[in-house]
Order: sequence, then structure tokens, then C-alpha cells
Amino acid sequence: GLLGTVTGMIETFDSLGNMVLFARSGGIAGGIAQALVSTQMGLSVAIPGVLVARWLSMKQRKVESLIDETEASLATEAAWA
Repeated sequence: GLLGTVTGMIETFDSLGNMVLFARSGGIAGGIAQALVSTQMGLSVAIPGVLVARWLSMKQRKVESLIDETEASLATEAAWA
């Protein structure tokens, strides 16, 4: 959603910058288009980063749970020995 909106705004402002009728505002539209490209690139990096961080967090919780279970099992076996 947001990434598509940014892409559409980039195209809109880029076309405004190229129109002769809007030559006076072309500098503004061109600058805004460049700013939106930066926003788009930031989102394209941030969103996969958040997904990878969430996946790694889930893996960490699973490993911690396995370690806790192993520790409990070893403690129970040591108590019986």
C-alpha cells in the first residue's frame, strides 16, 4: 500500500516536472520526486529488515526453549543419580 502510493506520487511529480505548462513548479516537483525516491528506497530496505528481525527473534525463542528443556532434563537426571 504505502510503497505503491509512494511510487505513484513519484510518477505524478515527475510528470509535473516535465510538463511545459508547469515549468515554474518543475523544480519543486522534481525535488519532491527525488525525496520520494529516497523514501521508497528506505521502505524497500526497512520492510524486509523488520521481517528478518522477526524471524530471527522467533528462532531465538525456539532455541532458548530447547536449551531450557535440555537443562531441566539434565537436572532431573542428575537428581536421580
